[in-house]
Amino acid sequence: LDAAPAPRPPSRLMWVKVSRPIDPEADKAIHQCLAAYISDGPLLSVALQPHGLQFPSTRLGAVASLDHSMWFHAPFRADEWMLYDMRSPRLVDSRGLIFGSVYQDGVLVATVAQEGLLRLKRST
Repeated sequence: LDAAPAPRPPSRLMWVKVSRPIDPEADKAIHQCLAAYISDGPLLSVALQPHGLQFPSTRLGAVASLDHSMWFHAPFRADEWMLYDMRSPRLVDSRGLIFGSVYQDGVLVATVAQEGLLRLKRST
C-alpha cells in the first residue's frame, strides 16, 4: 500500500463475485448473504479517498461500521460478475456516509448504504 496516496474523488467501481460456484438449486438467500458479505469490505475506504488516506493506514485510529443496510431489487447470482459502484458524499467529524449500487448484466440488483466511524490517531 502507498503510505501517502494522492487524494482522489470519493468513488470507486469494482467487479466482484464469490470465488467458487454455488449450487444452481441454492436459495436466493444464499446469494443475498454472500453479496452482503462482499459489499461490506471496500465501502469505508471510499470515504477516505478525498483525504489522501486508505485502509489500512498507520494514520487511522478507530475504524468501525456504524450501520450497513442493503436492499435487494432483482434476482442475481453471487458467483457471477457484479459491478459494484460506490460513492461517498460526505466524511465529516470522523463519520463517513457511503452508498453503493450493485449491477449484474446491466440491471440494478441491490443498493447499499453504510455509515462508518473513521477517526485519525491522536498525536502523542
